[in-house]
Amino acid sequence: GTTFTQLVSPVAWNCTTPAEGAFGAIECIIADLEIGVRSTFLLTVTIDSALPPSTITNTATVRPSRGEDPNLNDNTATASTATPVSLQSFGID
Repeated sequence: GTTFTQLVSPVAWNCTTPAEGAFGAIECIIADLEIGVRSTFLLTVTIDSALPPSTITNTATVRPSRGEDPNLNDNTATASTATPVSLQSFGID
């Protein structure tokens, strides 16, 4: 029901995304992520206008590439947003 539109990521991150208008996973890599540091990403998707109103959920997961992670319980974050009313319900005369 959604396709990739745009990803805005922090400067130090190197991200691979699907082509605009395509479906797929996003992977972002950073050389070093210090403990306690937060990074904010802005993901924009396009919603299929034929779909009824619903909720879109996105989950991000951090995986250490080396070393030990002292707290595995804080490696996942989820965000949800409600889609607007159905685009089919609007008309222009």
